[in-house]
Amino acid sequence: MTAVAGTFEPGIILGRSASPATAGYARAMTDAAESDEELMARTGRGDRLAYARLLERHLTRVHAVARRFLFDAAEAEDVAQEVFLRVWTQAPRWAPEGARLTTWLCTMGRSPNPSN
Repeated sequence: MTAVAGTFEPGIILGRSASPATAGYARAMTDAAESDEELMARTGRGDRLAYARLLERHLTRVHAVARRFLFDAAEAEDVAQEVFLRVWTQAPRWAPEGARLTTWLCTMGRSPNPSN
């Protein structure tokens, strides 16, 4: 990632820069839209828009958790990317009756190697 040291920009992972106006609008649309469970089900069927909405909704939180445990911004960014790569690959098998999505994401965000 090419962010300024000490900052974290979710738009970089999404492949675009996130201006405050755009990010706020996207967040408002995301928060008012579908539940995490619905978005995960759609992501599991390969829906990239649903995946992008999950990223918009949860990436900053996952990064903050990783940063809290790792004390290194660059490593925390790597962990956040790995977490959301895992979301994409494991969404078809994710069971909503288990732990809440946020619990699963934050648990993976605490690990330096969330794929384990």
